[in-house]
Amino acid sequence: MEFTQVQKLLSGEKILTPFEVNQIAREVLESLTFKVKGEVFELKRDKKYTLVYFGLKDEKGRVKCIASHYLIDNLDFELKDGMEIIVLAQLTVYEMKGEFQLRVLEASPVGKGSLYEELEKLKAKLHAEGIFDSTRKKPLPEFPEKIGVITSEKGEGAWKDVLKVIKERFPAVELVLVDVMVEGKKAVAQIVKALEVLNQREDIDLIILTRGGGSFEDFMPFNTEEVAKAVANSHIPVICAIGHEKDVSIAELAADKRAPTPTYAAQLAVKDKTSLLQRIDELMEKIEKMKKFPVEYQTKLKEIMGIIRQRIWFHLELKKKGLLFLESKIEEFGQKFKILNLQLENLKEKIQRSYLTLLEHKKKDLNKALKLIELLDPYRLLQKGYTITYNREGKLITSIKDIQEEEIIFTQFKEGKVKSKVLKKLI
Repeated sequence: MEFTQVQKLLSGEKILTPFEVNQIAREVLESLTFKVKGEVFELKRDKKYTLVYFGLKDEKGRVKCIASHYLIDNLDFELKDGMEIIVLAQLTVYEMKGEFQLRVLEASPVGKGSLYEELEKLKAKLHAEGIFDSTRKKPLPEFPEKIGVITSEKGEGAWKDVLKVIKERFPAVELVLVDVMVEGKKAVAQIVKALEVLNQREDIDLIILTRGGGSFEDFMPFNTEEVAKAVANSHIPVICAIGHEKDVSIAELAADKRAPTPTYAAQLAVKDKTSLLQRIDELMEKIEKMKKFPVEYQTKLKEIMGIIRQRIWFHLELKKKGLLFLESKIEEFGQKFKILNLQLENLKEKIQRSYLTLLEHKKKDLNKALKLIELLDPYRLLQKGYTITYNREGKLITSIKDIQEEEIIFTQFKEGKVKSKVLKKLI
């Protein structure tokens, strides 16, 4: 659009559409090219991998930027969030939304942004102190009964994701939410305090520290030395899941286990009850088969010994009848018999050791299975104040639709049960 045309449009001779206004603004602004210095934030590529989006900011303001992936990929440095750079850019407008942005033509580093540089120094310091060492990381409990969750209850959905997944996979597990701020200056002290509080309890088996997605700045509480050391010093195992898969905070490096998302953290925390019940069935079948193993072993051993005795008797009979020319053969067989007998004894000891070892493993598996059965026991919930309601036939009532008015029902408490008559259904 020529400048004279722009002047004509601005004279008021024509009524403009919003799109035409943005178009005029774009024509005017794209004549402006200048250098801008700022700190990079929210760096990302579009799905088609043709454009790169990021922002530049200082203490007082921020501006959106757009660049071709070819330009960014051919820089002599790697562009990252937190870096301070200088760009040569053309001011332009995104006509669909009326938002102005910088179209980057050149970029060069000023030196790493102060925030990014501080984080790298902190990582190096904590690494030297052994905070990230795999040798100090604690294993996760196989069957946690109570899990502490540190996150924001009204935040970006992390608490809802964890609650949903754990209740679907293993509803017998109890969750203890510690509601904290997960961004801002007050978040660090609240997260550290939450870890201390949970570590003072004796009934917590596992801790999940999590929050959903956000910007580089939003994750800063999880990139502090205080939170990292509080996570590392927890005597209770900690799963840490901050943001999305590509976001890795210092707290996650210090945790006993890192999960890419809050949902995956919940999946790591508890096993799926369906697969566990199937595993119990398989273990019970194996235990039943093992009961028959010693009898089968003894029978096989008797068969082998019977064959050996028959062969010895046969050769002794030959010798008794004067067939002395077989004496050397008999002696030779005697030596072989001794070797065979020794091998048999060794085999017997080996089988017995293997059987005892196998039995010990299966005993441990059975104990785990019994613990799991105990966790899934519905009467266990009665101890926590829940009740179980059933009809005359003993059928469990799980919905109000299962009850008829004037029907006699029974409600089981931990101390006993109550017989009731349904006067009216309130829906």
